[in-house]
Amino acid sequence: MGCVLIKLFSFRQPKDIQRRNAAIISIGLTSFIIYHCVTDEFTLHIIIFLSLTFTVIWKTRKIIRETVQDSAQRKKMATLATFGTSTAFFAYFLWNIDVHCCSTVTRLQHRLGYPLGVLLELHGWWHILTALSSYTMIAMIEFLTCEGLDDSHGVGFLWPARAVLEDAAQAQFMNGNGHTKGS
Repeated sequence: MGCVLIKLFSFRQPKDIQRRNAAIISIGLTSFIIYHCVTDEFTLHIIIFLSLTFTVIWKTRKIIRETVQDSAQRKKMATLATFGTSTAFFAYFLWNIDVHCCSTVTRLQHRLGYPLGVLLELHGWWHILTALSSYTMIAMIEFLTCEGLDDSHGVGFLWPARAVLEDAAQAQFMNGNGHTKGS
């Protein structure tokens, strides 16, 4: 998450601001990681995770609004961001059910048996859905903030980001760092 935050808070910033933001994010996250490892405190972990998730979502949507000129493309990017966001929060919902109702879910798994019981491996679904959400948001951030992505040959991302980002690249409305082609 740290690299994503640094990328988001470095975009279109002067070098000194980029270095300052990178230092603040790195020191803040490193401090939290050390604290968490020493104390094994769980509530702060959840608060930090949700705060960072909301920050990434907010900043990504802000960059979409500021950089994507074409309203149809902006709507597609916003829809992709909503997919990533919804997937993250659904994963978090499943994780909470797993944490707070573990014995009940386990009994239900045993009652269903194999293979249906696998569907109730909520912690596993949390990992899968969080990875899908993370990939979606990282692909969007990479597309929006990186110079040097070659529009003419697509962007090389996978589902679910591929169709939206390749469409944006083929529409030639931006060159990967938020500038209209030819500007």
